[in-house]
Amino acid sequence: MTLAESPTPPTLFAFDLDGTVTKREILPLIAGALDLYDEMVLLTRLTLDGTLRFEESFRLRVQILRSVPVSRVQRIVEEVPLDPGIESFIRANRDRCAIVTGNLDCWIAPLVQRLGCASYSSTAFTEGDQLTGIRSIQNKSHAIQAMRARAGRVVAIGESTNDLPMFEEADMGVAFGGVHDPVPALVQISDYVTYESSSLCDLLATLS
Repeated sequence: MTLAESPTPPTLFAFDLDGTVTKREILPLIAGALDLYDEMVLLTRLTLDGTLRFEESFRLRVQILRSVPVSRVQRIVEEVPLDPGIESFIRANRDRCAIVTGNLDCWIAPLVQRLGCASYSSTAFTEGDQLTGIRSIQNKSHAIQAMRARAGRVVAIGESTNDLPMFEEADMGVAFGGVHDPVPALVQISDYVTYESSSLCDLLATLS
C-alpha cells in the first residue's frame, strides 16, 4: 500500500507500532502464547532501554520464533489490542498515516490490514507457511525519507530507543507514553511529549 498523492504536500504521520499503536508489545505476546515469554521479555527490555542494539536483538528474537508457522503467529497478532483513539485517528486519516516498525511484514499483516494505512517494516523470506529468514531489517530513518518525498512535513510518533532514527529524520517528533514511559533520549529530541492518546490525537489534528 502506498500513500496517496496530493496536489498540496500534506503533513504525514509516522507511527511506531509496538507500545504506540498497540497496547502491548507484539513479540512478547507471541512468545507468551508459545511458552517462550521469559526469553522474549528479556530481549525486549534490553532493546527498549538501549542496552542491546535493535538489529542484534531482533535477529535473536526472530531466531527464537522462526520455527512457528506464520499463520499461527498471525492468529496471535490479530488479537493484539490497539489503542482505540489512535486506531480511529489512523483509520480516519489513512492516506496520511503510516506504520513504521522493525517487526516482520508477514507477522504484522493482520494489523496493517485492519488499520488500512501504509506500512514500512522489516521483511522476511518465507516458503509456504514457514519463515525461512530475514530479508531486510527496517531502518526507520529510511522510512521517513520515503514519506518525505510526498509530504510537506513528516511527524514521527514513538517511545523507544529504536525510534531515535525516525525522530532524527522527521520534521517533528511526538514522544508518546501510553504504554511505556518514553526513553529519555527520545524525550530530549522531541517537540512534544504526551501520555494520553486523546491528547495525542488532538495534537496531531492541530498539526494536520
